Amino acid sequence: MSEAMAPPVPRTESVLVPLGAAALLGLIAFRCLVMVSPDPSFDLDPMVEASPWFGLGPSGSAMSSIWMLLACSLVLFGERFSGRDLDRGLFLLLFLPILPIMGHGLMGNGTYFWISVDWFAAAAGGVALAHAGRAPGVRALILGSLLGLLSLLAVRGGVQLLIEHRETVEFFRSNRESMLGAFGWQPGSVQAELYERRLLQPEATGWFGLANLFSGLMAVAFVLGFLSLLVVGARVSSGVRALLYACCFGGFFTLILVNGSKGAIGAIALGLLVGAVPLCVPSLRARGVRVAGVLAVGALFITFLAVILRGLLGVSAFGGELSLLFRWYYLVGAAQIVAEHPFFGIGPGGFQSAYLAVRPALNPEEPSSPHNALLDWLVAYGIFGVSWICLMLLMAFRSGASTFRSGGASPRQWVFFIFALCAATYASFLLEAPALTPVLVVFRLIGLVLGLVVLLCARTVLQSMNESRVPWVLGATVATLGSLAVLDMLFSQPGSVAIVWALLGSASVARSRAVVVTGSTLAVAPAVCGIALFFLAVQPQQDVDRRLEEAARPLRAVAAFTQEIQRMPRSLAPITRMEALDAVLSRSGGLIDEGALSFEEISSLAPGSNDPTLIARALLQRIRPDLRRAAIEQLVTCWDHHSMYSTPAWASIDQLRLLAAEPGLDDSERAPILLEAIARAQRIGMPWLLWEFPEANLPDALPFINPLRDTVRATITAAWIEQALAELASSESSWRGEAAVAAFQAALTYHPGDPKLHAGLVDALRGSEDVEAERVALEQALLVNQQKRLDPLVQFSDARRLEYERRLEQLRQSSE
Repeated sequence: MSEAMAPPVPRTESVLVPLGAAALLGLIAFRCLVMVSPDPSFDLDPMVEASPWFGLGPSGSAMSSIWMLLACSLVLFGERFSGRDLDRGLFLLLFLPILPIMGHGLMGNGTYFWISVDWFAAAAGGVALAHAGRAPGVRALILGSLLGLLSLLAVRGGVQLLIEHRETVEFFRSNRESMLGAFGWQPGSVQAELYERRLLQPEATGWFGLANLFSGLMAVAFVLGFLSLLVVGARVSSGVRALLYACCFGGFFTLILVNGSKGAIGAIALGLLVGAVPLCVPSLRARGVRVAGVLAVGALFITFLAVILRGLLGVSAFGGELSLLFRWYYLVGAAQIVAEHPFFGIGPGGFQSAYLAVRPALNPEEPSSPHNALLDWLVAYGIFGVSWICLMLLMAFRSGASTFRSGGASPRQWVFFIFALCAATYASFLLEAPALTPVLVVFRLIGLVLGLVVLLCARTVLQSMNESRVPWVLGATVATLGSLAVLDMLFSQPGSVAIVWALLGSASVARSRAVVVTGSTLAVAPAVCGIALFFLAVQPQQDVDRRLEEAARPLRAVAAFTQEIQRMPRSLAPITRMEALDAVLSRSGGLIDEGALSFEEISSLAPGSNDPTLIARALLQRIRPDLRRAAIEQLVTCWDHHSMYSTPAWASIDQLRLLAAEPGLDDSERAPILLEAIARAQRIGMPWLLWEFPEANLPDALPFINPLRDTVRATITAAWIEQALAELASSESSWRGEAAVAAFQAALTYHPGDPKLHAGLVDALRGSEDVEAERVALEQALLVNQQKRLDPLVQFSDARRLEYERRLEQLRQSSE
């Protein structure tokens, strides 16, 4: 480390640095140990799924990010009180994207504001930890805590593979139709087949829900732990080394192999190559040489170039390898989106809708992210996203200049970090407690104990490393992380974004020059931003989440009652009708008001039967539509109060579609419900500012309005609802068929590569007088279907493809 980079040794060390760093690590651990859903109340139909969400919704996720920002300021004030200045360059790069973050959140679509809050807080956490690592003994504790957390995650992955996967598959097979129905899928549909294929494949995903993200974190943990042990020599007891080797190979690496993550294995190879450089070139071992940082940055660009090379070589190269090929397709689409929105981007959460129109023809996937941190920031924030790219590269480069300040950790510092990991585990346990079995509780405790032991052992190993070898170990770790950053969603997924920035920041180092007064302003800046974001983003989102939960709660009561009915004996005879009704009411949990039932209503339920099961089912069939309608009204009211949040609107549309499918309704009752759903979809397809304030005459080019985000989904949804309406209409209502045709044509302008939409257009045109349009639609549908050969499950079934081919041949012959 050069003299210019060496921080002055302060006379006293502030307790705020380790305290704030431990608090920040605890919050990061909490984010990794809970599931995060963008719509926890209506992610599944609550009338089918009785259990509430045992994790965080948007407001909970954003609130944890606010606490992270406050912890960042705690760290930075500790640095100031310890006599060290703050790195203005890091803060400048961190805060530059604030303009598009606030613009998209307040003027665009508030539904995705919480994602920006999470991203910003995670990056701020990385910057704060880059400063905290300058205090004696703290960097080793931070990295040891992160390894301990990753060990806890590894235990969770092992439990998923050995216990939960088998139980999940057994439950799915015994409840297949109801589980698929909770998603709104029919057995045998493309979505159902994709879901079943993924479900039956054993994978360790941790709390992230994605095996690639879990494997990526295991890869970083393996490189950091393995290289630390290799270079520490005999200065650490053999028992400590044996334990960490067992974690590295028996845990981290084994889980990667079981998941079959080629990207994680390749990232490990790159990281180990960087770590092996001083062995091959001894002259580079000298302290102060930044080759490790250069190589860490180079690993990121090498991976990026590998993606480009894979795409240029074509589909058949490397034996038809698809992972890198698909990432090339994402890159091509993202480049077109950035070219169309270069200044302020389209905001987080908008990639999928924009990508559908520019998706390469051969790509069968519809990703929500380009699986590349650099592209994610460019797509979301335009040229302002370059700031975070530079921040990542600068911190990766400085990993080669990292060092551990001399001095061991005090007992008080140990207590801070141990307590933080225990508190995070306990908080996550409270959220999941209703769903935990005794076996899972035991394994949670085993994971915590292992995490604490790894924390203590890893800190000892890291603190014992020779100073000249520290840059190479951390540079290799960052090289692994950087290569994964351009392959997966580690820097965008809500659960993983905080820990990867923490790994990057703790491996880096902040510059320290002469102490000046303005440093206090920088120290308080994260806290000020956190307070502002609380009022602008968290409070409105909390009200939305509360209203959504209130709308879902009565529907969940129906789901719980339905489960009780399924557990009731098939026959309780001899039993009178009133006794049967009492048996039903006793299991309803207050869902049914006994006093509101008249004698005539009781008599009309399953007439002639005293079977409580039949009576309960008849009663449910009667009350379900009213409860759905009440929930829809609550959702619409929520949307009226929070016009910039589209989640309640989408939930209301889904509930309208489910209401139209309720048994017992005739076609004359279903049609108005579907028309209401179409009207709502058309309204949500407009930017909220333009219909909320029509008198303002806002320009269409308002920079933070991205109409594609909801317009695409609204147009596609309207097409499928129009198809359902056309099926309800009589044969004389040709105008309804024409409306369905127009709706599918509009949807295809946004999503031209979807075989399902082409099939919908073909079906809408069948029976019309425009034979030529049907022939053209059939040809296009079969062409698009053939282009999706890289994923056969996305294609038409053989039966449908043969049906379309025969029909096309008939139309061609009739035109000759």
